[in-house]
Amino acid sequence: MVNYYEHEKISSRITLLRSLTGELLYLVEGEERVALIDTGTGVGGLKDLVNSLTDKPVLVLLTHGHVDHAMGAPEFEEVYMNPADIPVYQRMSPLSERQGYIQGGLDPKLFAQIKETDYVPPVPEQKFMALEEGMAFDLGSVHIDAYAYPGHTRGSMVFLIREER
Repeated sequence: MVNYYEHEKISSRITLLRSLTGELLYLVEGEERVALIDTGTGVGGLKDLVNSLTDKPVLVLLTHGHVDHAMGAPEFEEVYMNPADIPVYQRMSPLSERQGYIQGGLDPKLFAQIKETDYVPPVPEQKFMALEEGMAFDLGSVHIDAYAYPGHTRGSMVFLIREER
């Protein structure tokens, strides 16, 4: 069986999730809910992992729409992404795009162990909640502020966890 994610607590509020292909995702925990920053390539049951780490409601904040950051989004219900990145997300959502990206980052023997059922089915018409400059998310004693940072993609966003600076 393929181990898709490793995780480690990096502060009292933040858990780092490292994907099989090296992407870094962050789970930020407040008293009332948690925010997952990015969802990786959409393989390996990220939602199951998140649910094993917390029983609080989860919202997802996507930094941008690329294959290595947003393809796990369909596993979650409350997902925010800058609308400017919807075309990027749609171009990268086909399963073949994800498989090509993952294959390029793994040993061929390891890639061969990934089953079709391990992938989140593509949802190119995923409905996102609009993520915009200046939005703030209150997780209960933990606050995340969203800032537009276009360049990598038109809709790239960065997040400040106020209490962590």
